[in-house]
Amino acid sequence: MEELNLEDYQKTIPSIYKDVPVELLCDLLSINTEWQIKNMQDDPILKFHVTKKANPEVFGDNRQRIHLDKEGFIIWVLGLDYKFLSDEKQPIFIRYKMNLLKYILQITIEREEFMLLKAQKEVRIKELETKLNDDTDYIELMELRASVARIGKSIIGLDRSSNTQLMLFSSADFNKK
Repeated sequence: MEELNLEDYQKTIPSIYKDVPVELLCDLLSINTEWQIKNMQDDPILKFHVTKKANPEVFGDNRQRIHLDKEGFIIWVLGLDYKFLSDEKQPIFIRYKMNLLKYILQITIEREEFMLLKAQKEVRIKELETKLNDDTDYIELMELRASVARIGKSIIGLDRSSNTQLMLFSSADFNKK
């Protein structure tokens, strides 16, 4: 069984910032890129996730290629049927698809954990605010913070105004008589 080249595999993983060139996974799985692109462009969901652009970092040239955004890539991969792959590529794709599902599950679990932590912190903040709302020192502290913030905004406005005045002053023509 052919092993999946880690570098090739990593290039096919969508990141937050980059779309994935369809050609990479098609080449990795030995499936017809043109046929996949046609199917994507005809698909009522995927057609909204398809873009065409150059990717010199991956391919070393400026040729325009079809890419999918993260959501489209996941939809496409999960929709691919391993039965249409060669016997040699089926186990590779099954592992790839399982890793993609694990990736999605891990993100979901981490997001839920962060949401729970955030909710717990918000409850504690409300408890403390309720407790401290009657504390005169706390009220004075909040008023002082608001006052400092207003003063800071005034300083920024003054700095901008003085910078504008300095630019006007320095650009004035003093050689005119």
